[in-house]
Parts: sequence; structure tokens; C-alpha cells
Amino acid sequence: MYFKIGYISNGFQNHDIFDMIKIITKLGFNGLGLTLDVCHYNPFKDSERSLKRIKRNLKGNNIDTVIETGARFLLNPWEKHEPTLVSNEETDRTKRIDFLKKAVDVAEFLEANVVTIFSGKIYENVRKEEAFGWLTNGVSEITEYAKMKNIKIGFEPEPLMLIETLEQYYLLRKEIKYDNFGLTLDIGHVQCSEDQSIHDCIISHQNEIFNIHLTDIKNKKHIHLPLGEGDINFLDVFKALKEIKYANIVNLELSRNSHNAPSVANQSMIFIKEILKQIEGTE
Repeated sequence: MYFKIGYISNGFQNHDIFDMIKIITKLGFNGLGLTLDVCHYNPFKDSERSLKRIKRNLKGNNIDTVIETGARFLLNPWEKHEPTLVSNEETDRTKRIDFLKKAVDVAEFLEANVVTIFSGKIYENVRKEEAFGWLTNGVSEITEYAKMKNIKIGFEPEPLMLIETLEQYYLLRKEIKYDNFGLTLDIGHVQCSEDQSIHDCIISHQNEIFNIHLTDIKNKKHIHLPLGEGDINFLDVFKALKEIKYANIVNLELSRNSHNAPSVANQSMIFIKEILKQIEGTE
């Protein structure tokens, strides 16, 4: 396979980041999605010294990295994921933009090649057209900043947000004039929101995909489940990734399983190895 298997740090919220790196390395993972948050690395409070130590640990264990920005309460301790790029106050949108620029700076320092971003939910009193304009302006500013640092921006469609489907992603894509803007494809979100099969989505949108999130989904409900506990055919998923020669990280996103992270990570790796073995056996 061309890609690496990683784990997003929001699935290890009860672990020190350095313990997490040790655990996932021992289990056979070679990628990390570093969620900038209070528990692992807070770009507003933690020191450059801490970031240097993270980099040494990643390099020493041959772990590639992408940066994730889905911290629930980092910017607002009262409201999940707020503020966003579609918040109705300009000062709030600016706060999100400044955070995302910090994420780009962290990516540059850690030699991560992708930063994942998302749109956010719109307020009831905001017109979609107005929110889309705010989103376009914010994404353009962030992507331009990232381009100067040779960092890619992977945009993640998310259920119940302004941009939740791939069709909506392409409406935004048309407005962003930078080649370092692409797609973070969450396999679980595809299962929830798309009519096309996951395999066909991967094939159809292969030229846009910068980053992959992996989770299982049951009955199209947006609840991230460990692999094998939902309805997704992961054999088809990994066959598609092989077909397109996907070469970045496939990161598991299991933020609801921090309480049993080591065992779930271990089970996930066993599951993935079995899938990859099946693919190799059909060649």
C-alpha cells in the first residue's frame, strides 16, 4: 500500500501526547492526526519547546503528521466548535481564521503537509448566501496563507454544517483559486450524507483528496464507531484507496473512545491488517 495508517489524537484525550505516540507506534501505526486542543498541544498556551519535543518524538518514531482543527471547546468553552468561519459576528470569524493560521504555522514546524478545516453551522437568522460569502472569504484567506508555507488545506464536509456534502464542497471549490485547496474525505461522513457508494466517491473525487478520516457508521447516524461496528464495507474502501494510489495518511477518528483508546486502537489495527491481507490475497 502507498499510504500510512494513523490515529487522530482526539481519540486519546485522556493520554499525554507522548504516551499516545508510544502506544500507536507499538501497535503499528505510522501516522498521526494532531488535533490542536487543550489536552495535547494548545497553540495559544503551549511553548515552542513543547512543540519541538513533539516533533522529535514523531521523527524518532517515523510518524507522518497532519493537523486537525476540530477541537470542541478550545475557542469557546461554552459552545462546541464555535466560533466558525460562518459565525455571524466578524470578530468571531476572525478568531477562527487566526486559529487556523496558527494551525498552518504548527503544520509548517512539524513538517505536516495538510491542515483540515470545516465550515461550521449557521445561525437561524443568517441567510445561507451570506454565510457562504463569509466562508469563501475566510477559506481564501487561510488557503493563501497556507500556500506561502507550502501547506495544503483539506476541507472536510460535515453533517449538519453549511458544507455537508461533496456537491456543496464543489460549489465552494469553484470560488477558491488556489491549488493547495482540496478535500479531507471522512469516510463516515460519506456514509451519512452521500447517495453514491464510498468506493465510487473515492474514485470519482480522487484528484481532490488530500486527507482521509476513517470511522464506522451505523444506520447513517453521525456517530463515530470503531471499525466493524457499523455498516461500512471497509474492504471496498481500501480497494478504492489502492486503486487511486492514495499516498497520504488514513487516520482513524474515534473521539468517543478516549476512555478505552489503547484497546480500540489495537483492535482497529488488527481489523485493518486483516482487510489488507484480504486485498493482497486477491491479487
